[in-house]
Amino acid sequence: MCKRLLKIEMATTSYFLDHGLYNSLRKSINGVAINNLQNDIRKSVKIPSSNIMLRLTPFTIMEALGLIIPIPEIKLPTKGFNDPKTIIGFLYNEVESYYQSKIDINNLLDRAAENSKFTSLKTKELEYKCVFQPLSDKSFKYQFVKSLTWDFLFKFPYKRTFEYQIMNEIFVPSFFLTMLSNISKFRLAKKFWDSSFQDLKKINSHQVELIQKINTSLELKYRKDYLDCELIHVATIGDFITDIYRPAVVFSCDKSQIIVDRIMTYKTIINEIFNNCEEAAKIEYLSKARLWNQGIVVFCNTDGTIRGYIEVKEIKPFWGFNTLF
Repeated sequence: MCKRLLKIEMATTSYFLDHGLYNSLRKSINGVAINNLQNDIRKSVKIPSSNIMLRLTPFTIMEALGLIIPIPEIKLPTKGFNDPKTIIGFLYNEVESYYQSKIDINNLLDRAAENSKFTSLKTKELEYKCVFQPLSDKSFKYQFVKSLTWDFLFKFPYKRTFEYQIMNEIFVPSFFLTMLSNISKFRLAKKFWDSSFQDLKKINSHQVELIQKINTSLELKYRKDYLDCELIHVATIGDFITDIYRPAVVFSCDKSQIIVDRIMTYKTIINEIFNNCEEAAKIEYLSKARLWNQGIVVFCNTDGTIRGYIEVKEIKPFWGFNTLF
């Protein structure tokens, strides 16, 4: 395997594989697919090719291991939970405790070892860097549990009487002010969309067909679809590491139009969230948004060859002025 794929010193760009491409690369006989990818990266004039370290997001690792974690069945007590902070605090503690008990790193490493039996000898090093090394990092469980917990909070079915408050007092500020890039905010964008969908159709009656198209592109499976959320998020916002947002290069085998539609949708909703904020909050939110760093999505074939790419800055929101992008 090319050594430059493994270097991380002085790296200024993050590189992520989606699950489909990772599986194709690791199972490729004699490492043909990874060689194809390396060669096409070198030929490209747009893809940064210095200090590349291919990575998987925490949820992509889960997908690669075939891990399905049951979602906790948690209900709010009927009394004493009348404000957003109390509700979120209770749910966070309950869900975090649940996932802490369900995630066993030794079991994950055993799964990885079992999967490794089907990994090509030529791509063992890629597998080590993408799966074994992250799982062996002491911070991985903390990050993974945190991501699972917030993902649960974003999609929890709150009562209508509290949903607006929770969104505006907790979720919207966290969207712009929380720097942790390993927590996908695409799910939060969907939460905002779901609560606004019917009103948007009424307000924009001349754009009902477009609004329905956006809604279709946001149809996530309740127990899955973590992967698209994460990769679209880091491609659009950047990968927050060491106090900066690094642009992310995302390599995917998915259909290009599906990815482009979702990024357009993500940008549209982010702008809608921002434009619905109070003017005083917008100043602080805008200062944080200016730190974001859009990346590149690279469309690949299963044999590792690159069939095209698009710079995320070229993808515009479906409507509205270009507030944040």
